[in-house]
Order: sequence, then structure tokens, then C-alpha cells
Amino acid sequence: MFMLGGSWGAYRFTYDLLAVVALVFVISGKFTPRFLRAYVTTLSISTVLMIMIPRIGGPYLDGLAGLAPIGMIAFLVLFGILQKLSENLSAEAFRNIIVVGFLSIAIILGGTFITLLATGVVRNVGDKFISVIIPTIRNNLPLIDSVSEHLPMAWGSLWGNLSTLVFVIPLGVYFAIKQPTEKNVFILTFGLTTIYFSGSMIRLLLLLAPSAAILTALAIDNLLLPFAYAAHGRLKLTKITMELPSIGGQNAAGTYLIVFILLGIMLSSGITAAGTRFAAPEITPGNSPDKAYTDWLQAFDWMRKNTNYNDYAANNFAGLKNGQPPVMVSWWDYGNYITSGADTITLVDNSTFNSTQIGVVGTMLMYNESTAIALMYKYHVSHVLVVPAGGVLSLGSDIGKSIWMIKISQKYTPEYGVKEADYYKDSGPATQRGYQGKYFDSVLWKLMAYHSPDMGGDPGGTSQSLGVPPLYTGGSQQLNSLVPNFRQHEVLPSDVKYFKEVFRSSGVRPDFPGVYPIIRIFKVMYPADIQQRVNVFDQNMARARAQYAAAQAASN
Repeated sequence: MFMLGGSWGAYRFTYDLLAVVALVFVISGKFTPRFLRAYVTTLSISTVLMIMIPRIGGPYLDGLAGLAPIGMIAFLVLFGILQKLSENLSAEAFRNIIVVGFLSIAIILGGTFITLLATGVVRNVGDKFISVIIPTIRNNLPLIDSVSEHLPMAWGSLWGNLSTLVFVIPLGVYFAIKQPTEKNVFILTFGLTTIYFSGSMIRLLLLLAPSAAILTALAIDNLLLPFAYAAHGRLKLTKITMELPSIGGQNAAGTYLIVFILLGIMLSSGITAAGTRFAAPEITPGNSPDKAYTDWLQAFDWMRKNTNYNDYAANNFAGLKNGQPPVMVSWWDYGNYITSGADTITLVDNSTFNSTQIGVVGTMLMYNESTAIALMYKYHVSHVLVVPAGGVLSLGSDIGKSIWMIKISQKYTPEYGVKEADYYKDSGPATQRGYQGKYFDSVLWKLMAYHSPDMGGDPGGTSQSLGVPPLYTGGSQQLNSLVPNFRQHEVLPSDVKYFKEVFRSSGVRPDFPGVYPIIRIFKVMYPADIQQRVNVFDQNMARARAQYAAAQAASN
């Protein structure tokens, strides 16, 4: 748990798994004083070690997920007392004590937790973790639903990640139920919970992997044990149990060979899958290392030289407060890239818990230029990074992510007035669905579709005659089929007033550098009257917040 806690937020699962296992032990009759000692020792050591991790610290114990395993200690102690009483009481008296005792424990512990939650002393479980247990609530949580790793798992993903283990895991579950020892009860609990959670959220396949391996080992051990005994003469399988007169070393060797082949297929497919994924990581996508796109590496190099927070004193960022380091705005998917790979400050990153902040960034990107710069100035924004990805959605284009920027802004910062209906239409004939209206006047669209004079014409010679940015011709059929009317919304230099392009990556067509860029960075050019604009913006937002609060009060 300590090692997982230092690297991934899913440490909450392993920590709370202890409490679930303890409850299962009580229900299944496996509880013993020895288990209580083991539980308290393991939980105490794990808690002390995890508190030492800076990003977790003591505040973790303020949450329900952190307190539940500790509260289980009180439950186990009380249950142990009841168990001791049963040794000296009659069956009828003990039944009465059990009923009264369990009701008292449930009322006391449950009431305590409810009181702590209601008074704010203890924080509730986060939406992300509740959505793992109840996947349907993600429909109302765009911040969680927008991440592809949070989607439910498809059968193809299960096979692609576990290969032949898929057929052996059910056997492991069967043997764990058939032989409910302490070890097997733990394995069963671990296995069933990870199977459910990984099915609910595909990224939790990482948690299923160790439990799948353990369940497989349990199944293979039970399957091969009789053959091992028979091969060594310790067990004879006769006609009473099998059609063969007996099983010797030759039969056992054949069985071992079959199991070895199944596991060999799993190992081979795992190595192949890992090789394929490592050959084309998200930061350098492509079919192979020699055909990888290095656009992010180019962007990192530019940012380290021009927006590095360690060197900001040497740069002059007009319109911002003196001494303010450059702040890069991008969608939150790229925050960790920019911070760790380019030493540049961002407003949000992949580790951001503040949903309001993410909504603010979505608002900045969805507003038109004149309104967006006032909001950007309030957050000291100096640059904006967008990922048009050459119009190829599979390369992580912001075009596909735009709908989530809209939904998240509408959900978490409704006072800013971004509404999905103004930007996107999801009803009617397929040819009429997609982005519309205000979307094509948004900062994000303008910076992605900006057709700089030095970008030249399209390789096919069509864009100049049609007056269409070459970004959306040629190899962008995915984009054109998604939103057919994109060709009608070109963005020329005269259409962009407050942003200046300062970086453009080589793009998806190396033979035409810059024509199909994956990454573009723009510098914000604040006008002289920016402070006045900010004042007007604040006044408008104050009225909007008051109207929104009044509408909420009326609806309640």
C-alpha cells in the first residue's frame, strides 16, 4: 500500500480492501483474535507510512475512505468481545446479545460517521471513487466521463490485457469458494472486487492484474496437484474416478505441457502488447519508433527556452504584473506534460482536484477573444497551447475534446454562461450534428484553425482555391466526416486580434512542415485597456452570479 500510495491515487482501494476483507471474515465465520492482531498491525504500519508521503499526508485521515478501515478496528474489537461472551453464555442469551450488540454497534458507528460527515469534520468519498461503485452516475459527471480511461471495460480489452488468463480466473474463483481457508477468502475478496471495479473503470485493470495472477496460480495449483501426486506414486486414479486405469508420469507431463502452452501464450501476448505500446507512447505517437511524431518534444524544447519558470526574470511579458512568471493555458490533459517536461506553469494538470479551476480553463477556451482575455488576465495567463493534431482525432486532437470543455464548464462554472446548446448540436440528421454557433468564434477554434500566411497551400492544391485552411483538407477524413461544416469556418490573420503564434510543430506531414501541426502555442497580446476590460468583466460576472443564485433558489 505504501509503494502504491507514492505513485497512484488507487492506493485508496488497497487501503479500504483491508476493511472489506475484515468484514468478509466476520460474515464467513473466519474471524479470530489472530486475524485482529494481524489487521491492527498491518493497518497501523501502512497508515504511518502513507502519512509520510507528502501528497497524501495526515489530511487523508480526514476523509471517509481513510477513516473506514480505522473504524473497522472498533467493530472488530466489539465483535471479539461478543465472541468471547458466547463461550460463557447459553445459546438463547447469546442470540439476544448478538442482536442487541450488532444493532448498537451499527447505530453508534453509523451515527458517528454520519455526524462527522454532516458537520464537515470528515470529507465524503470523491465522485471518482463513488462512480467506480456506481458507474451510472458518471453521466452527470463530465469531468470524470471525459477521460477515456474512466470508461467501462469492453470484453476485447479484457482479452487484450489478460489473454488466456481469462479462461483460468473463473476456476480460481471456484477453488477459492470450494476451499474457504483464510488465504482463499482473502484471494476471493481481492479477485471479485478487482474484477468488478476494472469492469466499471478500465484503468483499474492495473489492479486486476495481480489478483488475476493470484487466482490463476490458485487454479493451476489445484488442477495440477492430483497429477503431481499421481506422477510420484502418492495418488492412484483408478477406473472408479477416471476411464484410464491409472495416471502416470507421461499423462502428468502432457497436462503440464498444456498448462505451460497456455501460460506461454499469455506471456507472449503480454510482451507483444507492451512492445507495441512502448513503441508508440502518447508523447511520441506513431506506428513505430522510426515513424514517431516528435511534436511534443519540439514543444518542450521551445517552452524550456521561452516560458521556463526558472528563467522568467529574463523575459518581458507585456501586460502582466512585474515578476509574474509565464503561465501556459491548455486543456488539463497536457498539464503534467507541460509542467514536468517543459518547466512551465499551467493552470490545471492531470492531478488537479479543483473542478472549478478546470471549468474556468474550459471557459477561457470557449469564450470569444474579447471576453476570454479579461478572464485570462485575472489568472496571469501569458501563453495558450492548443492541440489541433492536424485534424486527426486519434492523435489526441482538441477538436474531439472540445465537447468535454463545454460540458465541464457548464457543469462546474455555470455562472460563466457556457451552454452546450450554443456550441454543439447532438440531435437531428447526422449531417446536421456537431459543433455550431459560438464554437467557431471561440478562442480554441480560432487558434487551432488559424491559417498563417507562411503555412502555404495544400499539397493537393485544393485549399487555396476553396479558401479553406489546409489543416482540414488532405489527410483529415476523420474530421470531415465528424463535422462536415468545418470547411465553412476558416480563420485568417485578420480574424485573430489578441493572440500571436509563437510556436508551431512540424506536424503530421513532414513533407509540408507546419501545414498540419499537432501543437501550436500563442502569446496573449493584451490591449492597453485590459484593466478596464477586466473591471467590466467582473461587473458582468457579479450580475450573472446573482442571477444564477436567484434561479437556483427559485428552483429549490
